Amino acid sequence: MLKLRTSGKEINPHSGVSFCIDVIEEAGIPTLLTKTLGARGRRSKYQYSDAILSIIYGIVCGATRLSDLKGLKKKLDDPNLNIPSPDIISDIVRLELSEENEIITSDSDNSYGFNMNKKLNGLMLDTALHLDLLDTEESYTLDYDNTVLFCDKHGKFCNWTYKKSRGYTPGVSWIGQIPVYIEGRAGNAPPKFKLMETVSRNFDLMDERGIQIGRFRSDAAGYQKSVVDFMEDRGIDFFIRANHSKAMWEKINQVEEWKRVRIGFVEFDVAGFQFKPFGGDKEYRIMVSRLPNETGENHSKTGEPFVYRCVITNNIRMSDAEVLKFYNDRGAIEKNYDMMGNDFLWKNLPFSYMNENQTFMLITGIGAILYRFLIDIFAARVDFVNETDRMKAFRLNFISLAGEWIEENGEMVLLIHDMSRDDSMLGEYAKAG
Repeated sequence: MLKLRTSGKEINPHSGVSFCIDVIEEAGIPTLLTKTLGARGRRSKYQYSDAILSIIYGIVCGATRLSDLKGLKKKLDDPNLNIPSPDIISDIVRLELSEENEIITSDSDNSYGFNMNKKLNGLMLDTALHLDLLDTEESYTLDYDNTVLFCDKHGKFCNWTYKKSRGYTPGVSWIGQIPVYIEGRAGNAPPKFKLMETVSRNFDLMDERGIQIGRFRSDAAGYQKSVVDFMEDRGIDFFIRANHSKAMWEKINQVEEWKRVRIGFVEFDVAGFQFKPFGGDKEYRIMVSRLPNETGENHSKTGEPFVYRCVITNNIRMSDAEVLKFYNDRGAIEKNYDMMGNDFLWKNLPFSYMNENQTFMLITGIGAILYRFLIDIFAARVDFVNETDRMKAFRLNFISLAGEWIEENGEMVLLIHDMSRDDSMLGEYAKAG
């Protein structure tokens, strides 16, 4: 039979988070948050930075819902951390940081809900710039995509998506692993609807901060004249999945020579031609690729057993194979969505309404930026953190550390209790601090 005894000591099993708090404090993030969002008033015990950072540190320690912070508040006894109660955090997010939804009506008289929250989107960019994860001297590739977040929330904007389940369809822009724009969209909003306006709002925020975009990638939702013209006017190389049309099929059927290329473990046939999209007079380059149809059936438009995909671009320097590889590299953002869904709780949105959950997504977007910064810092300092670590590995290897804060010679000192770690490991933690 298992024998138990109790100890009167209050031990924090997540003491590794104190190193994160120290680095974030030293980087001036609380000051940045307060400067952007303002102070809540002299009588307010908690500032916006307290609520935002409590959510982020709670997630780092394993919280999966706001109510988990109630238990964490007692355990995370870090003197540098001021954790509000879950109810106060909820009120700050829902009532003070959220913005009203906007309803936009289509030409066919259908109405869709949007939520922009310009202030928090700007703060997300400011955080990345402040931490030198983005640089105004560089030219970046911007990836835009709509994702489906399955959920069953209150309000008319959580509704049936094109994937036949209830949820939201936010539009998200990325520079590498850094989220740079998140716009809430009702579940029934088609990805193409008002996409140009979404992209324009994103670029306005980046322009204000001097962030330069040299290349733009998007799926077929971006295959619109307005988007193509916008990128062309700004001198941006665009790579957009093109929808097939009758005229495009005629061009594909005229291809006489296909080149075989290998990208990763997959072999493609590729070819290119000039094409005038959208019924206009301006020609653009189309890169078409084909793969054998796994069913062996002949395609109805070509009479051959292939699956065809086209990418439109204004880049004339890259080869067809390079265009294909560059476009296919956008598949890496699926890992970003997996990270946000599983590590930063986008699969477990806490609130009832879209504007509130949009605010939570932006806060956790800031959290993802801080996490990227922390991982880079600690991977350079200690041997048991890697730059590729996901949250689960980081939590297991770095955050899970037993300790308590004690007063020693008039100052607070973190006392480590984890005797399973040898002196060399504790030395590694000393380097982390």
